[in-house]
Amino acid sequence: MAVIQLPEYIYTGMDSIGRVFDNNYKNILLLTDTEVEKSSSVVSAFFQKAQKHSARAEHIACNDPAELFSLIQEKLVDETPEIVVALGDGKIIDCAMAVSSMSGIPYCAVPQVAPTALWESDNVEAHLSRKIPSVCILDPDMIVGSHSAKIAYEGLGMLSLCTESFLLAGDRYVKAVAETAFGRIYENLFDAFRGEISARENLLEGMYWAYISFVNSHDFSWESPCYRLCEFFRPFGIDGLSLLAVSCVQIIKSICNKNADSLQQLAQRLDITPQKELSGLLLVEKIRQLRAKMSVPSCIKNIGADEEKFLLLSDELSEEDKQMFFDCYYSDYFNSKLEEQVFRGS
Repeated sequence: MAVIQLPEYIYTGMDSIGRVFDNNYKNILLLTDTEVEKSSSVVSAFFQKAQKHSARAEHIACNDPAELFSLIQEKLVDETPEIVVALGDGKIIDCAMAVSSMSGIPYCAVPQVAPTALWESDNVEAHLSRKIPSVCILDPDMIVGSHSAKIAYEGLGMLSLCTESFLLAGDRYVKAVAETAFGRIYENLFDAFRGEISARENLLEGMYWAYISFVNSHDFSWESPCYRLCEFFRPFGIDGLSLLAVSCVQIIKSICNKNADSLQQLAQRLDITPQKELSGLLLVEKIRQLRAKMSVPSCIKNIGADEEKFLLLSDELSEEDKQMFFDCYYSDYFNSKLEEQVFRGS
């Protein structure tokens, strides 16, 4: 029997931040990063709604998730809010998830771009089984003012997650969610990168469904190749979605080596090419081109991960991970004649 985690409520559309107050919460802890107020009016709208509903809202703004986690723990010693609202960067939402897992306080996620940064607190094992928020609010005002580079990296990172989910999930409902998320991200990412508002709104929704598919794809985090890659490179100080963005082609190629039929199925649904036998490889090539058009590097080495440290730590890798991690670190050159055929036909 499969159990699928979903938020109790998902609200979309402009000014949806006010739906936080549908359950008459009177004591709310609001978490944000320090940048979201500069790029969005949602924070000020939240406080206006709180005042209208006679709700008390404590606000903590911090960019460092470890520091934020400590500040929240100090706050909870004196008072327990009815709900934690995480508004902004994926690290903020991940932090709220950790607090909710530890304390049992429900949380609401209001993502700016991606709904996760794959961040973990060393003190909270609850991240091994990710907790879905009680409420998710996808307000397009959050993403409209976001920097294009952030959209590029986080969009490609979430594309990696939902492709993995589609290829590896054992549940057909989860695969259907992942497929829908992939199509929404793939079809809107470049237009969103260029600033088209409707594409950014569609992308925001697609990335959330990508996260839903990822959370429901694995019983434990370490079953995910994407998770293992991010965990391995955590000591390098590079955020998880950036790792997945620069490695997206390598990750998809590696996973699809044992799931070629599924990748072909995904490509056929997107009408990549009528030639089924080439469709999976052509989809990978189109993702490579998308990454290049947005000026995202093609390997982890090119975003500053120290090579000597990588080679030292790589001795501890399993054989299962070693080939993919080396490809992700160095690059993803195509060598086979079949792939060269795809080049000529693309």
